[in-house]
Amino acid sequence: MRSVILSAVALPAMVLAGCGFGGSETDTSGPVWSRTASVEAIGRAYIEVLPNRGQFSVTFEARNVVSEDAVAEAVARANSVTQAMREIDGDNIRITSDLSVSPYYEQVTQATGEFTERLVENRHPDALLGYTASVTIDVIALDLEHLADVRGAAMAAGPARSRDVQFSMQPSAELYREAFAAAVDDATERARIVAESAGGQLGPVQILLEGQQPCLRPPATPAGLDNGDYRQLGRNEDGDRVVVTGSRIRRSDTAAPSPITNVSGESLAVANTIDPRFLVAEAGNFALAADFEPMRFETQVCAVFAVE
Repeated sequence: MRSVILSAVALPAMVLAGCGFGGSETDTSGPVWSRTASVEAIGRAYIEVLPNRGQFSVTFEARNVVSEDAVAEAVARANSVTQAMREIDGDNIRITSDLSVSPYYEQVTQATGEFTERLVENRHPDALLGYTASVTIDVIALDLEHLADVRGAAMAAGPARSRDVQFSMQPSAELYREAFAAAVDDATERARIVAESAGGQLGPVQILLEGQQPCLRPPATPAGLDNGDYRQLGRNEDGDRVVVTGSRIRRSDTAAPSPITNVSGESLAVANTIDPRFLVAEAGNFALAADFEPMRFETQVCAVFAVE
């Protein structure tokens, strides 16, 4: 089974190549630009739009001599933050979390001079002091209106580390069409300048391709594939080229562990939880100003026009 994208991209060139624009309509043995005077033009369009996505992360840490207790404390704090952020703008944020646990040991140093020393590795069971549990929360905001308050709620919980907000722009179908139309207009005007400079008049379009590849020369890569696709390029049993993407996730059917408790029998997840209502109330005090800089969206087309 051949990849649909290969056929879909090649189709416009085949259809336009079969149309007789100018020149001899009976000679169809060669490409259109070999049968009539033609001019190729590359059209470019740059559109500046405001970002519509924001992403940041915060990390919460907890230390304890018992690994389970450290995990319970870090998870409880992260869950409180997650609940607060969802209360502020749950419909427009996507949250993922990651947990890691590492041991820490007694530090031993050795003097190397009057005022200098170096750290000596001391990683053995007798030097083990406890464990550090870290929960990193990655947040993607699909609407930037409440992003500052969402991040403020996370900062109010006192993370051990945080990353700056990274803004991006997810183009819509309307934006793609607007940029494409602008690139076509640019290609038309460029071709008109060339045709009139040669003493002719610009005729109808013969070929119109979207992308950076030239129309009159073979593309650098097969149609429909960019250089990055070759990493996943293979062949099926019939010899057809296929593109394989995705990942495999092994699911566990084991039951969830029972709640961890401290010496008094109280659940550590409850004992170390921050009230989400407090975080929501404090979000405005920890919100940071962020002016959105316009981002450039670019598109390019290649067009071949007849010259009359």
